[in-house]
Amino acid sequence: MGEFWQILFSKEFIPHGHCYLWQPGLVLLHLVSDSLIALAYYSIPVMLVFFVRTRRDVPFNWMFLIFGTFILACGTTHIMDVWMVWYPTYWLSGLIKAITAFFSVLTALELMSLLSKALTLPSRTQLEVTNLDLLKEVVEHKRTEEVLCKVRDELEMRVQERTAELIRINETLSTEITERKQAEEQIQASLVEKEVLLKEIYHRVKNNLQVISSLLNLQSEYIKDTHDLEIFKQSQQRIESMALVHEKLYQSKDLARIDFGEYIRDLVASLFSSYEVNSDAIALTINIGPILLGLDLAIPCGLIINEIVSNSLKHAFPKGKNGEIRLEIVAYNDNQFILIISDNGIGLTPDIDHKKTTTLGLQLVDALTNQLSGKIELNCHNGVNFRITFPAVFKN
Repeated sequence: MGEFWQILFSKEFIPHGHCYLWQPGLVLLHLVSDSLIALAYYSIPVMLVFFVRTRRDVPFNWMFLIFGTFILACGTTHIMDVWMVWYPTYWLSGLIKAITAFFSVLTALELMSLLSKALTLPSRTQLEVTNLDLLKEVVEHKRTEEVLCKVRDELEMRVQERTAELIRINETLSTEITERKQAEEQIQASLVEKEVLLKEIYHRVKNNLQVISSLLNLQSEYIKDTHDLEIFKQSQQRIESMALVHEKLYQSKDLARIDFGEYIRDLVASLFSSYEVNSDAIALTINIGPILLGLDLAIPCGLIINEIVSNSLKHAFPKGKNGEIRLEIVAYNDNQFILIISDNGIGLTPDIDHKKTTTLGLQLVDALTNQLSGKIELNCHNGVNFRITFPAVFKN
C-alpha cells in the first residue's frame, strides 16, 4: 500500500512549468484558465443537485446526478493541470483522468439509452396545445358543474315537495290504518260473539234433542207392544245421533266442521251399548282417517251409519253368532267421499231392492243418500256391504 502511494505521488518527472519555460505570462494564462474552468465545472454539479432535489417531479433525475459526477471529474482534471505546473504527479493525474474517462463513457452510454425516451417527451408547442385543451375541459367542467348544481337544486325542491306529499299520504294512510284496525277489532269482536252464539245454539240444540230423547225414553215405558217399543227406541237413537253431531260441533274449535272419525267411534260405541252387544262376540273395525265434515254432511252420514249398524246389530248375528262389523270412509279424487259399511252376518235376501223396500231403515238410508246427492251400491254376498259415494260439498 505504501509503494502505491509512493508511485502515485512520485516526483521523478519534470513539472509542466518546464514545458512552459517558466514564462510568467504563459504560466499565468494556463493557471487562470484551468482554475476558471475547474470553478465552472465545480459549480455545475452543485446547481444540478439543487435542481434535482427541488424538482423531484422531473423525469430521469438520476441522469442529472450521473452528468454532475462527470462534470465534477472533468473539473478535477483541470485542478490537476494547475497542480502539475509545479508538482509532476503524473500517475495521480492519470488516475483522475481514468476516473473521468469512466464517468464520461458511462454518461455517454446512459444518455444514448435515454435519448429515445427523451425524444418522446412533449415539446413546448405540444404542452401549450395540451394546456389549452385542459383549459377548455376545465371551462366545460365548470359549466357542467353549474348545470348540475341547477339540476341538484331542482331535484332538492322536487324531493321536498315529494316528501311533503308523502307525509300527507302517510298521515292519510295512518288514519285509514287506524280506522281499519278499529273495523278489524269490531269484526273480531263480532266473530267472537258469533262463535259464542254458535256454541250456545249447538249446545241448546243438543240439549233439546236430548230432552226429546229423554221424553221418548219416558214415553216408551208406557208402551207394551214390542214393535212399537222398537220404533220408539230407533227414533230415540236417531235423535241421539243428531244430538251427538251438535255436541261435537260445540266442542270443535272450527265450529263449522267436526272430526268425523271421532264422531263415528262415539256413535257406534253408543249403539253397541244400547243393544248390549258383547264386544267379544261382534268385533268392530273402524278405518276412518282425519276427515272433517260440516253439519250438512255429518248429520245425514251419521243417520245412515246409525240405520245400517243398528240393522246389523239387530239382525245380522242371530242367537249369539260371532262376526264383525266394518266401517270405512275415504276421500276419493279430492271431491268425493266413499262410505263403506259391511258385516259378515247372515245377510239380506239376494233379490232385495233398497229403492223399493218397505223397510223404514232402508228407506231412510236411500232418502238420506239422495239428500247427499250420492249413490248406493249394495252387495249381499257373504253378509251385507253398503258402498255409498257422495260429493264432498253438500248440494241443495
